[in-house]
Amino acid sequence: CDTSLSLPKTYIYCIQRLHLFRPKTYIYCIQRLHLFRPKTYIYCIQRLHLFRPKTYIYCIQRLHLFRPKTYIYCIQRLHLFRPKTYIYCIQRLHLFRPKTYIYCIQRLHLFRPKTYIYCIQRLHLFRP
Repeated sequence: CDTSLSLPKTYIYCIQRLHLFRPKTYIYCIQRLHLFRPKTYIYCIQRLHLFRPKTYIYCIQRLHLFRPKTYIYCIQRLHLFRPKTYIYCIQRLHLFRPKTYIYCIQRLHLFRPKTYIYCIQRLHLFRP
């Protein structure tokens, strides 16, 4: 079903169905989507967290390179089902989105007080 060059809509329709019976191929295909259909790529990886959380996490890691706002939206949801990964992701935010990093760690005190304390300790390094 590789019509990605000539018929991107058909390609997108086909890979949507792949996750039901070929999840690995689905994952491979959506990786390529970000090159020519970033919005659809984002839609597809949203669904990944339901049946492939590790791959979802891998995919959203790459989002910060070309869709930082969507990356931020995605990691916000991580705290619901992958708090450790959420914490890892927000750690990296201070490199390119310090304001969002600060917002995210504010929420940490609700469910990870020790990590919250660790994060605010580091704030003095780049936000005295």
